[in-house]
Amino acid sequence: MSAGPRLVVVVPARDEAAAIEGVLEALRRWRPEARVCVVNDGSTDDTAARVRRWAARRRAGGEAGPREPGGVALLDLPVNLGIGGAVQAGLRWFLAGDGTHVVQVDGDGQHPPAEVDRLLARADEADIVVGSRFLGDGSWRSTPGRRLGIRLLAAWLRLLGGPRVTDPTSGLRLFNRRAAAALLPAYPDDFPEPVTLMLAARAGLRVVEVPVRMAPRQGGRSSLEGVVAGYYMAKVMLALLLLRLGGRIGG
Repeated sequence: MSAGPRLVVVVPARDEAAAIEGVLEALRRWRPEARVCVVNDGSTDDTAARVRRWAARRRAGGEAGPREPGGVALLDLPVNLGIGGAVQAGLRWFLAGDGTHVVQVDGDGQHPPAEVDRLLARADEADIVVGSRFLGDGSWRSTPGRRLGIRLLAAWLRLLGGPRVTDPTSGLRLFNRRAAAALLPAYPDDFPEPVTLMLAARAGLRVVEVPVRMAPRQGGRSSLEGVVAGYYMAKVMLALLLLRLGGRIGG
């Protein structure tokens, strides 16, 4: 990318009032020219109000407005669509503009913006760059059950002909326009990360992984806890199998 990417950052957020302003400020400090789109996914707290307040402070200080480079746009979904639906909305916003690459950064503060530089460094080599918590020093820690589940999904994905990745549930991902346009029509609504990797393989998209560090969640709570995590595993493994057999899993 000799001229540099025109980067769009999509931030899906549901009930992230405790973290969202910190995420936006970190993004502004890291790359002030990036266009940021927060997708408020039917939050029941004041996530959207905090985004508007943060943007108003910037305008009052003479900084860029919401439609200019360095500003923040807010897509305020009236109902909760799930992470897949929120990312779909963000991808549509990206494709309607002139950006060259779009990166998903979660609204809970787990994705330090500086780690996106690792993805951008490989953007010329692939259509999709995934940030992996398991490459490099492997310092990421979670419950043993969750780590085992991620490894099982990675093995299942490889067995079915998907890309060889170590972290198929990572939400820190960079797409170029080709990948975003190819994935959008069939983007799954629920827990989309592993399924979109299989869709990428079917579409002939190039996928690479890079090591990244992730931070502890700054607010809110994970949607994958307890019994839900087991349901998620079963649902995703079945979806991947159906895709391998020629089915269509779409949003």
